[in-house]
Amino acid sequence: MSKQNMKLRSSLFLCVLSFISTPAPAFSQAVAAAKPNAPQSSEITQQPFTNQLRNTIAFLHTHYEADGIPKEIEGTAFFISVGDDRVPKERRYVYLVTNRHMAAPDSNLGMSRRVTSYDLWLNTVQHAPEHNTIEARKYTVTPEMMGHWYFPADESIDLAVVPVVLDPTTIYFQHIPDSEILIDGPSESVHIAPGYQVVFAGFFYQFPGVKKIQPIVRQGVMAMIPDELVPTVIQNKRGSVFLVDAHSYHGNSGSPVFVNTGGMHGNTFMPESYKLIGVVSGYYPEHKDGTLSDAAVLTGTVHDNSGITIVVPGEQLKALLYCPELRNIRERDVQNYLATHKP
Repeated sequence: MSKQNMKLRSSLFLCVLSFISTPAPAFSQAVAAAKPNAPQSSEITQQPFTNQLRNTIAFLHTHYEADGIPKEIEGTAFFISVGDDRVPKERRYVYLVTNRHMAAPDSNLGMSRRVTSYDLWLNTVQHAPEHNTIEARKYTVTPEMMGHWYFPADESIDLAVVPVVLDPTTIYFQHIPDSEILIDGPSESVHIAPGYQVVFAGFFYQFPGVKKIQPIVRQGVMAMIPDELVPTVIQNKRGSVFLVDAHSYHGNSGSPVFVNTGGMHGNTFMPESYKLIGVVSGYYPEHKDGTLSDAAVLTGTVHDNSGITIVVPGEQLKALLYCPELRNIRERDVQNYLATHKP
């Protein structure tokens, strides 16, 4: 990817909410206005699921200081959206999702670091008279420009979200409706079990892409759905997580994980259907001391990987998206919309 440091135009990250238009069968999407040979919405929605999943991904690099020494971690973020029945269906509130330890470096070690800037790599639409192209751009923002990250009150939950406004005429991306989050519980119609297929997409630091960002896709199966608390990457605090048999790697922190709820279950065959089951947080390395590792890129040092990945459950992400602070922000926006769009 180009090392060009793009200056932010009209603030990419704002603590206000906007909407992205044009819903899609699998994911919602935002693309540039049609021009000759420009990407069309039908071209995106007809892509395989894994290509649509890759379109939701952004690469996040966090620059911070530790004891006066500049450092950087690299990982994954993705876009998710929340709707409201009182406003048009195309009106969606969009958020950038990643791990707590990506938004607040070393929080998994119980430390507070001063973040100096965030780099967000996105695919952008480059308009041309005859043919539009997709190219990667780096947007650099300070914490003040980024706005306020929201974290779960439970410090064992490795999640962070921030409201974003993206210009669909320049940014090439898709976002995942929160309705695609799988909540597995007694009142739900879909239940998962060990052995179900999972797939995720994220940052591959050995080859992130040259002209475009190139998320890597990995797959595996649900390995364990513990009914008790297990150690997490946050200071080994015990929490509720899933374990999947899928080889995550440094840079996959913050990757969205989908489970295929289709296939043969009992005497019933269900068609292929993917639901967001959670977010990659870390993995179990083959350390002698048994300590856990997050899945961010820090020093480039890689340890043996057991192939068991730690996933923050989607229900915890949904709870964060519907925390009182974010609900209040959306409610104010909805009320303003209703006041200015009276029948």
